[in-house]
Amino acid sequence: LNRTSHFAPLTSSYALWVPKWYPNPNDDQDGNFVEEHARALTAAGGQLAVVFATYDPAPAAPLLRLEAADEHGFRVVRTFYRQRLTGWGALDRVLK
Repeated sequence: LNRTSHFAPLTSSYALWVPKWYPNPNDDQDGNFVEEHARALTAAGGQLAVVFATYDPAPAAPLLRLEAADEHGFRVVRTFYRQRLTGWGALDRVLK
């Protein structure tokens, strides 16, 4: 039995990915495999958006900061939160 399969480009799919790991200013290699999968999905004609959250290591970082950009043909939203809310270790552990 000789069967061939032809895959048409994806035209109507839309995916929202919320990965635990994704390249960011703190670590550009963090989750690069997720980025590569997103690029492959986009190359196949899929539509994609990535929302990623990580801490901001700066001592005077704002409580929350968003960065949105179109990268590799899809939308990436990075959310940065302050690593230490109060600066008091015991209280920060409870709040986290």
